[in-house]
Amino acid sequence: GSKMNHGIFFKKDRFECVEKESFHLESSDEAFSKVTQDPKWLDKRKEFVHLKLIDKKTAKIIHVFNAHMSFFQPNWREMEAHVMHTIAKGILEKDAKALGSEPAAILMGDWNSFDNRPDMSLPFFDGNRFLKILKGQDFVDGRTEALLGYIGATSSFTNDPEKEGAEPFLGLGNPGIVLDQMFVSKKVTPILGAINPILIDGKFPSDHMPVVLDLLVQD
Repeated sequence: GSKMNHGIFFKKDRFECVEKESFHLESSDEAFSKVTQDPKWLDKRKEFVHLKLIDKKTAKIIHVFNAHMSFFQPNWREMEAHVMHTIAKGILEKDAKALGSEPAAILMGDWNSFDNRPDMSLPFFDGNRFLKILKGQDFVDGRTEALLGYIGATSSFTNDPEKEGAEPFLGLGNPGIVLDQMFVSKKVTPILGAINPILIDGKFPSDHMPVVLDLLVQD
């Protein structure tokens, strides 16, 4: 099967990791049985990674979730969105009971979230639907809800839509199509979002650009 690292990096001098776990993005729900029984999905199934961090400077707790959702089929992403939201919500509700208050959380990853833009040459149009599933009532889009707005590129991938096969590393993607997202919980105030079209030695280091978010964890 495909092997990908969904690791979450953090500064050890600033944060202490007190919990870490990963989950397969699979569901026992009958509605998704066609996905979970699909040999192609089983070969490519994704993982959902969770860390619980404590800020050593402020003693504040923040949960960080990361995943890379499937590219290949919209119904795969729909199932993964349901599973991610259910897992994240369960972890946060459990911690809220232990802490006596709602914890802060970031839900992020490469979600292959193509908007419903049939006027563009896109492979899928299901992004708005599964992003709503992911957010539920618990998260907002940190980039679009940031107090100071966002700066930088208006797409998060480096494919050139004018080239045959939308070849990567040659462009700034389709304007307005952002495949990589950072959602935040109610206890997080997003300050400024950005997509950085950084070049190293004149070349893109990845087929996706870094998505950046300055944020404040509330008391």
